[in-house]
Amino acid sequence: MKTLAKSILIRKETIIKLFLPTVRILAFFTIFSLFFVGIPAFKVNTLKFTFNPRLAYAAIPVVEGFQATSGGADDMGRLTLAPPSGITAGELLIIIVGSDDAEAGDEFSIASGWTQIDEGGNATAQAHIAAFWRVATGTEGKVTVNAATFDDMFGWYIRVSGANINSPINVYNFTQSSTDTTSHAIPQVTTTENDTLVFYGLSFDGGDGYPFSVAGTGWGERGEQTAGTGAENASGTWGTRDMATAGGTGSATVTCAVSDGAAYFQFAVREMTSPDAPTLHDTPFDNIRTGDSAPIYEFTASDPDGSADIIYQIQVDDDYAFGSPLINCESDTSCVAGSGTFSNTVSGGDTNPFNEGERIRFTPATSMTTGNTYYWRVRAEDDSGTGGSGTYGAYSAVQSIRYVSGTDPDEWYQSTDEQLNTGTLTNSETSGADSVELSLGTIAKVGTDTNGTAGALSVSFSHTLEAGTNRLVVVYIGVENGNTADVTGVTYGGVAMTEGETAITGTSGFRYLSEIWYILDADMPSTGSQTVAITGTGTASEPEINGFAAEYTGVYQGPPETTDETAEASSPDDTIENTISPSEHSWVFSTAGCGNTGTSWAQGQNQDELYDFKDTSSLFCVAELRYATGTETTLSSTFTSGANRMTRVSASWQPALASPATVMSPEIDFDFVSGQDVWDEISFSTTESAGDVKLSVYYTVSTPCDTIVPDGILAGNSSGFDVAASPIDISDLYPVSTTYNNICLKATLTDSSGTPYLEDWAVTWTATSYTQNDFEFFVPESSVTLTNPWPPGIGGDLSENEVLTQLPASNMTLKPHDQIRVQMNITAGTIYLNPGARTFKLQYDTAEDCTTATGWTDVGTKGSGEIWRLYDETGIGDTTPQVNDVSTSTSSAEGFYSEINPTGANPNDIQVTETSEWDWPIENNGAIDNTTYCFRMIRGDGTVFAAYNADGYPKITTAPGTSDIMRHGNFFQDSTERGLFWVN
Repeated sequence: MKTLAKSILIRKETIIKLFLPTVRILAFFTIFSLFFVGIPAFKVNTLKFTFNPRLAYAAIPVVEGFQATSGGADDMGRLTLAPPSGITAGELLIIIVGSDDAEAGDEFSIASGWTQIDEGGNATAQAHIAAFWRVATGTEGKVTVNAATFDDMFGWYIRVSGANINSPINVYNFTQSSTDTTSHAIPQVTTTENDTLVFYGLSFDGGDGYPFSVAGTGWGERGEQTAGTGAENASGTWGTRDMATAGGTGSATVTCAVSDGAAYFQFAVREMTSPDAPTLHDTPFDNIRTGDSAPIYEFTASDPDGSADIIYQIQVDDDYAFGSPLINCESDTSCVAGSGTFSNTVSGGDTNPFNEGERIRFTPATSMTTGNTYYWRVRAEDDSGTGGSGTYGAYSAVQSIRYVSGTDPDEWYQSTDEQLNTGTLTNSETSGADSVELSLGTIAKVGTDTNGTAGALSVSFSHTLEAGTNRLVVVYIGVENGNTADVTGVTYGGVAMTEGETAITGTSGFRYLSEIWYILDADMPSTGSQTVAITGTGTASEPEINGFAAEYTGVYQGPPETTDETAEASSPDDTIENTISPSEHSWVFSTAGCGNTGTSWAQGQNQDELYDFKDTSSLFCVAELRYATGTETTLSSTFTSGANRMTRVSASWQPALASPATVMSPEIDFDFVSGQDVWDEISFSTTESAGDVKLSVYYTVSTPCDTIVPDGILAGNSSGFDVAASPIDISDLYPVSTTYNNICLKATLTDSSGTPYLEDWAVTWTATSYTQNDFEFFVPESSVTLTNPWPPGIGGDLSENEVLTQLPASNMTLKPHDQIRVQMNITAGTIYLNPGARTFKLQYDTAEDCTTATGWTDVGTKGSGEIWRLYDETGIGDTTPQVNDVSTSTSSAEGFYSEINPTGANPNDIQVTETSEWDWPIENNGAIDNTTYCFRMIRGDGTVFAAYNADGYPKITTAPGTSDIMRHGNFFQDSTERGLFWVN
């Protein structure tokens, strides 16, 4: 119903639209009555009253879910937040991120597409917190927040429904404490609109702030977490309050476990005032490959804050960003690009603006280009003319279509990054080149760093090796000597390490040597205490040697991706640099030394200094650059003061690939493609020059694709299929309707010195072809085993494929209300039919030649008024397994005795070339006298069979009626002399 007045038409001179609130409806009808009672006569024309009662109201936005992420106790320059499950297009997404950084300025930045609400924090609070928002498209993945300086980080990724997606933030206030305290009163904001959802958040200077609690009217905590548990780490919390009425929100007073500084905020989220993102129906289904160049599109939208009518905009583009749409049409205006028409599939007379909540169809008149992948989306506006805001809501989820001429039936297919991203990617990511690859893991420090020093050219010290995967141990070395010096070997627990980079000043007199050595996981000794032994050579002259050992996990198991060394012999600048360009997410390990003691080292470019050691006449340091951004070109160390003989070496390692990784497709519904009997094949393409890809098939039991198809149904599925096995026959996945109606494809990627790639995958359907073959008429019995061929009583029995005619009279052709059983069979071709895969219908038509009949009609149900209908055979159920009576039927492939039309789904499988028999109890319920009727079976969805044998149609000629009379001893039927054959 557009408005209540859409159905009220009365007569008057002009067309008038009245917009009245609900509370005035009664008054309206009172005035309406008086108006016409007082007018004894009036002209007969149309007066249309239209009013717009607000039948529904918006609600306060709702937090639908969130995902917490902590960087732990490691200082870091970025935090990658995993998305919460269930993100839906049109939702508001919020990220809250905090750290214990002591800088004065803003800390946080984020990728494009996100808008920062604000940030709070300073050096006094020694904490920072920020919040960002965006509107969901439904394909969101991980999000990385960057920090200006390295420190402990944590955050939340939150999804909110019912929020205004055009301007979601009503008011906000971000600030920080000026003193250390255990009780932080986060100042209120004053909302200017009703029905807002208000957030508070707090970042605490220390992991020991946890646990937290909140006080204040209406406030409730939603989450809290730590990034490390010590006083030098960080922790935080957040929560919400519903504000039904605009005004002050009140302080949210957060109590912390200990006293320290904090940064915090309050902000309010507006309610939705524009329509929800439309729902896209499976017409066309997502990820379709189709032979239709101009498929129809169907969708529905509702207005959450009232009952205004809906205006739609649809876009179709081969660019996922919709930069140059092939079709860009609004239902209330002409198309900006392409052409087509909008219509209401529920209320045919309803036109733009459309009734909310009803299924709308867009029929394009612009064709796609074969071989291209297109994307489509729809958004809705609540019509201002019927009381709406007149603004568009969020776009629907984006769905894809690949048009390939000649594709029939439709197929499910993914090949682009955008399509592949609609699945669930675990430790994997799209490559940017239309494929899926292994994603990089995360490097992390483990264990305790140790060091050793000696007044010699060699030194040993202990280090404890911790368990982990993809481990790397780095030994940093600094040597000063007044003569020759070199490191000839380093062992770790007795196992030789590999030299990564070296630098030395000069070839005579005092010199300084810096080196990095490493050992990878495969060569490491067992976990536990190990001895680091550094063996130096040369002529000792006031030697000083320093070593430092650190362990890391999640590191690429190979040589460093890049290295650099720098040596400055005498009177150098205080700053020494390595020219090095690490890739994004890499860690760079550096050591520097100086032939003077100075005061200390200072590290540039956000490096974390691990060690700064003043020896007798030298100064040695170790530094890490964690989570490189991929933009660094130099790394520096600055000596304070009086530099002499300086060296610096650096080596960077990428994170290890996250292996194994998986890609799980979205659910693929068997019902996406109509008219099919069974699943057909899965095909896929890969590049496996490095690594391996294996594919398995899953199906839905309780949650989407939670169960792997057993090997007993799909041999080899549990171990996975190599690409050489493509295409994979999945026609054994039955019964489709009750078990395998929804399936998913899962690819498992494992690395081997690199990543493999999943490039595309597809699923096809197939239909069994049928031929109608043989039939026989039987006398009704209360049994599925028939023993008496037609006719009843005395007379020669009709044989198989013998039609029921008026002659001879002993045939007992059917008069009104006569009943008969028809046994008929069909043969499966192309592919066998699984049990439960197909229903069938029985139809009739008038024709002497059944092969040319064109007016087929379904045989009516029991008790219906159709001239041929099914009847109730006492003692037999509506759907009962059949017993073969026609000689050509195949045992074990029987169908049903059926008193319903269409039938139940086939009870047995029907192998290719097997013939299935079906039994129909039919009644003459007023068929025309002296008329020949043909009968045929079709599929339950209305699709006719591929073939009908010319002599395979059951055919009945009805008995003559009283209008067929005898003249001069001869019988005339339809004015044609037939000859005397009976006398009533």
